[in-house]
Amino acid sequence: MPHHRSMPRHRSVYVNSVVNSNSSKKQPIVSRSSAESEYRALALATSELQNPSLANLAEKLANLKVLHLGQVNIASTVPHALANLSSLFFLSLTDCLLQGEFPTEIFQLPKLAFLTLTYNHYLTGYLPEFQNSSVLIDLRLSHTRFSGKIPDSVENLESLDSLGIRGCSFSGKLPPSVGNLTKLNHLYLSGNDFSGELPAFLGKLSSLKMLEIILCNFSGKVPDSLGNLICCLGSLNLTNSLIWTF
Repeated sequence: MPHHRSMPRHRSVYVNSVVNSNSSKKQPIVSRSSAESEYRALALATSELQNPSLANLAEKLANLKVLHLGQVNIASTVPHALANLSSLFFLSLTDCLLQGEFPTEIFQLPKLAFLTLTYNHYLTGYLPEFQNSSVLIDLRLSHTRFSGKIPDSVENLESLDSLGIRGCSFSGKLPPSVGNLTKLNHLYLSGNDFSGELPAFLGKLSSLKMLEIILCNFSGKVPDSLGNLICCLGSLNLTNSLIWTF
């Protein structure tokens, strides 16, 4: 039996590498809720993760703050019902065999600060027009099929610390508004189909510790403005991304 104790202001589900329904072994799942009735709903929802249903979780656990499903074989689309989890702070669906188009309204959840969808190779989607009320701190979409352009409204992500879109299918030019993300520490752009020259405005990102721009189809030379980052960057990788002459 999982351990349970009452925590009125904190509701979480953590599930990692749950074995699939063809296995005879089951891993224990630790869950916490604020009342016995919600605990029973949580136990029911997580027990069904042998044949996972995100819609089932969203319907039964409307007050979730943290949902971490790492390497769970969900193998389904992402239900629009997740956009109803108005208290959700942390959502991680890494390597869950997700497919179909990701609902853009989930990006707009009012308290969502951490969103990780990496290594879902059949998951498609587009970035929305971000609102200036967004509290996103960490956005990781690497190794999915997200595509389209980076919207100008990305500058509204004023708290963004990390942006990972490595191995996606984004295209077009990086908007100058990216240069306004002054709190950005980690930026991973590799493996996309961008166009134009490597933007000089990246040199304005004075908080950067990691910048990766590999195989992005940028052209021209490395802008002098990137020299402004040398003193603070822990890693700069531009391999095969452009003709790099200073």
